[in-house]
Amino acid sequence: AKVVENAGQNRPIEKNCVLACSFDDGKAIDLSPGKNEATITGAKPEAGKFGGAFRFTSKPKKGGANQQGGSGVTHNWTHDVPVLARGMVLAKDVVFVAGPPDVMDEEETFGRIMARDNSVDEVIEKQQAALAGNQGSILLAISTETGETLGKYDLGYLPTWDGMAAANGKLFLSTEKGTITCLKGKK
Repeated sequence: AKVVENAGQNRPIEKNCVLACSFDDGKAIDLSPGKNEATITGAKPEAGKFGGAFRFTSKPKKGGANQQGGSGVTHNWTHDVPVLARGMVLAKDVVFVAGPPDVMDEEETFGRIMARDNSVDEVIEKQQAALAGNQGSILLAISTETGETLGKYDLGYLPTWDGMAAANGKLFLSTEKGTITCLKGKK
């Protein structure tokens, strides 16, 4: 599919176009031949970088006048995982995430950097080594319903960026070493 940025209403729309929205009149009108319809909720029209845009908002949080309301998206669950995701794939009710281990608490590390704590260099070097593949990588199986980690597998090499696929009960993973691994789930 061809992506055309800043299409606008004055730009010709190709007949095989699937979706072409202009926000210039404060509405999200599909200009493609399909004329898809949608209702915009929780968004306000405003000027964007290339014409009209929408800003999605939510209600302010209770308990403080200066607190922002967030993104307007309600999460089913949110969990930190010990992996820097390089690949993710959904297979039925399980999401698989693969990548090098996340060995650094970014917020704590930032605090140590701001405090000019030179011992933080060791933690940063460990994270850099993990990103370089010196610590292998991890494959996690996570429940889409609860966010619970269902399984954890150590992989020998880093997965390639976005190099995972799932089909027919199997998971395929390509690595930076040029290998492709096929994993089959237990029944």
